[in-house]
Amino acid sequence: MKSKYWNIFLVVVFFLLASGGYSFVSDYKEKERTLTLEALYGKIAYSVTNRVDTLIEEKRNATLTVALSLAEDDVIQKAIESKKNIHQKLALFSKRLKDSTDFKNVWIQLLDERGYSISRSWTDKAGDVLKTLRGDVSEMILFPQVRTSISVGKYDLSFKGMVPFYDDEKNFIGYYPL
Repeated sequence: MKSKYWNIFLVVVFFLLASGGYSFVSDYKEKERTLTLEALYGKIAYSVTNRVDTLIEEKRNATLTVALSLAEDDVIQKAIESKKNIHQKLALFSKRLKDSTDFKNVWIQLLDERGYSISRSWTDKAGDVLKTLRGDVSEMILFPQVRTSISVGKYDLSFKGMVPFYDDEKNFIGYYPL
């Protein structure tokens, strides 16, 4: 009778040890799988982040290239100097970009040195002050220099290029955000 209980005891101990061993191996495999997946997700996230950073930098450079190219147009320089609204010219240029390039929603503004709107490509409205509404306008007034920025709206992501203009005496006379 003693050997019967002993055998039952050994069987129970065996099942407990086997169950514990299985649980340990199962947990170990699950942790290894989780670590492998986390490493894979980390690599994918790193790759996606690098790709997005590259795309943003390419778009920023392209925006700045368009802005600097447009800054070479004498009509724009003269419009800023004389504070003349050249809505039609800006609208036509914006449409050409939309029709001929990957720049589909380019809005161009001309602003004077105080942050007042001179001209816009999307409307003929002019004369309103933007320095109180937009931080980048206020910053450009204080520190006029070529710059790019990115703004995030509720439904969009905008890349902006800003180019200052100077008169013949090197006085800051205005700029345009693109």
